[in-house]
Amino acid sequence: MKPIVLFFTILFFSVASVFSQNWFVGGSVRINISSVDELDINALNYHADYYQVKISPIIGYKFDGFDIGISPIFQYKIWEQNVEYNPYQNSKDTGFGAGIGLFSRYTIFTFRDFSILGRLDAEYLYSADKMINNTQTIEEKTHQVSLNLSPVFEYTLLDRLSVFTDFGIDGISCSFRNNTISTTDFYSSPTRNINTFQFSLPSLFRMNITSFTIGLYINI
Repeated sequence: MKPIVLFFTILFFSVASVFSQNWFVGGSVRINISSVDELDINALNYHADYYQVKISPIIGYKFDGFDIGISPIFQYKIWEQNVEYNPYQNSKDTGFGAGIGLFSRYTIFTFRDFSILGRLDAEYLYSADKMINNTQTIEEKTHQVSLNLSPVFEYTLLDRLSVFTDFGIDGISCSFRNNTISTTDFYSSPTRNINTFQFSLPSLFRMNITSFTIGLYINI
């Protein structure tokens, strides 16, 4: 009886050890920065700045060349514009968001400690934005479901530690947004609901890097 118990005890811990090494935890920080400068025919300036920070803890499981995982999402953004030819359009937009994402990654190419992967994300994000200008205050609540496909570059630093990054060159993006908008503008409806659907493909003529992600994985 004791040899059987000992056998199954050893087998259990062996299997648990193998599977535990396939789990990984980590996180990423994504920063998006963009600005616009334009002049109209009277040489008056339009300037806008956009900043976004997205923080995503990660927990996942590694198969042979294929990873799956789950990732809570927290983000903060600021959009500010200065319209010299129409100061009434000057505005500042701030927003907070939280959600959850599911992701899968597939290793496409590996050379020594460097790998290129394809990543598919499915995300749900709830955000609350507030925009203030000289004439009105707009509060916007958004529910967004999105599907994104992007390349990932990964480098193994140590046996169980890897870092990864991408540079805002997402290939395919698809999203559905449900917006509830409240405004103090006398000439607009105080509350309205808008649904939008967006789909984008990569452009060979717009390769400007406007965002980058830095993250790490630790195999447990």
